[in-house]
Amino acid sequence: MYRLDIQNIVNRNFSIHRIMDFKTFSIVLLFLLFFYSTNFSVFANHNEQLVASTGDIIEGNVLTEFRDPSINDSGDIVFEGFLFEGDGIFSPNNLVAGPGDIIDGKELTGFSSNPAINDNGDVVFVGFFSGGRGIFTLDSLIVSTGEIIDGKTLTGFSSTPAINNNGDIVFQGFFSGVDGIFTPNSLVAGTGDTIDGKIMTQFGFSPAINDNGDIVFAGAYTGGNGIFLNDSLVAGTGDIIEGKTLIDVGNPRVNNNGDIVFRGIFSGGEGIFTPDSLIVEAGDMIDGKTLTIFDTPSINESGDIAFFGFFSGGEGIFTLDSLVAGSGDIIDGKTLTGLSSYPSINNNGDITFRGFFSGGEGIFTHTQGATCGLGTILEGDECVVDPSLTVISTDTVLESDTLVTGSMVVQGNSMLTIPSGVTLDIDFENHYLLVKIGSGVLIKQGGAIT
Repeated sequence: MYRLDIQNIVNRNFSIHRIMDFKTFSIVLLFLLFFYSTNFSVFANHNEQLVASTGDIIEGNVLTEFRDPSINDSGDIVFEGFLFEGDGIFSPNNLVAGPGDIIDGKELTGFSSNPAINDNGDVVFVGFFSGGRGIFTLDSLIVSTGEIIDGKTLTGFSSTPAINNNGDIVFQGFFSGVDGIFTPNSLVAGTGDTIDGKIMTQFGFSPAINDNGDIVFAGAYTGGNGIFLNDSLVAGTGDIIEGKTLIDVGNPRVNNNGDIVFRGIFSGGEGIFTPDSLIVEAGDMIDGKTLTIFDTPSINESGDIAFFGFFSGGEGIFTLDSLVAGSGDIIDGKTLTGLSSYPSINNNGDITFRGFFSGGEGIFTHTQGATCGLGTILEGDECVVDPSLTVISTDTVLESDTLVTGSMVVQGNSMLTIPSGVTLDIDFENHYLLVKIGSGVLIKQGGAIT
């Protein structure tokens, strides 16, 4: 939430040395309040934030660019960040894993990963070490090149492993010039396998796993490609879903309810599908933007979906009923010029994504906050009066130093006077002072707001 920082008018611990003309002071104050409310929506929460940016320094490391982030239900975010020399796995405030770290006897030399994080804070990523690469957590090497799983000698991994809340991990692995979907102990599906009569030829790079152990992945087969759940084909080329005949499918995700979403292409368009329904398609309008092209969706337990989409004149991160962030939007002073195509959504509806702006890029968040107005708080599903709110509705003269534990509103054509030697103390980091039209605050010589 933006607020009017009264320190922009009266600096902290600064005392006015004469009585300011009240009319002038009130006009200035009310103009600023009007400016803030009309341009920065004082009366609504602003819940988009830039949490890491090109040029930021985290534990001495200057960030230059990023890979796509992941978010858990606690709001913890992880991402791969690139440096002038090298890279690492970061949170917005910490280097999580970096070159020189030793995990299970392997000294990390680099990374190639969109890391994933579960609700327990377990992080999984792809890392390099002398002589090979592997799938790591922060304290364990899970699997490495040269290891044999179900008779397949691993030679490499894709950049996007997945982890559920039980710590189960799934990834795309390469062997003998082909590939497959693996867990650390088994081959789920490999090139040459037959699933529901389809002979597999290739696999998508980003499988997903839920807490029930259900694994979904995209795979190509002779004559088409499909979305697979464990050892079953759930949607593929030629299938008809709500009148749309699928030509191509990919990038599936699954939640703990077993709901599967994926991108599908059909003659004349594309959209986001489940195995039996079309959720959103090219030509649909969300927040005034007519969608044209889609990419990887993300789904939470409530069935909320976030996805990347193009629209006429731009691109953005969407939910099914709103544009979260789009080309031209300004977040923390950065005008977005583009978005990456892999948003991540948690069970609170918080979304993290990678965005681009003039001169750099960054990791952004969209968090779900109360939409209550000033002076109210969210209790359950209702906005109620904030019990910590101090309301001045009659002419009031402070008689002594006053500490306001919450926010303060001056209203009802009343005047709040702060005499000489008296201080009004408000925690502007967490609260605000709102002076409504027709009311005012008069700070006399020797009085102060801190």
